[in-house]
Amino acid sequence: MRAPALDFDRRPILVFWESTRACGLACRHCRAEAMPHPAPGELDHEQSLAFIESLREFGRPAPVLIVTGGDALMRPDLPELVAHARSNRIPVALAPSVTPSGSPGCARSVSRSPRSRWTAHGPPPTRGSAASRRTSRPRSPRSAASARTASSCR
Repeated sequence: MRAPALDFDRRPILVFWESTRACGLACRHCRAEAMPHPAPGELDHEQSLAFIESLREFGRPAPVLIVTGGDALMRPDLPELVAHARSNRIPVALAPSVTPSGSPGCARSVSRSPRSRWTAHGPPPTRGSAASRRTSRPRSPRSAASARTASSCR
């Protein structure tokens, strides 16, 4: 039996949410105009929960919520937001920057789900660099890729 066709005028497949402009980098290629701290007017925790809940109005299948930034890991409430989306049966993907500035506890908390997958995007490391040695052998099967040195960032 064939799955019913989706009406893309009524239901998106993906929803990209720039959850914060906070980021420890200022990459030339980034359109987010990142800054060291959250920008005025960003959704607070309660507004973020309401936004996530509003995605249920699209029905099933729910769109995939892709949390971006700046650096999404710099949102201190990210684990709660991801858990809230999952409890509402909204699939979630994260698109963090490749900085160590996000809370390590936050990254561990978000990645505890058996469905978590992490990728880090940046320019390829130069041959023989420490970054190339780190990315050649992921430390755990949960790692889709290791963070790379972002030489295009200043």
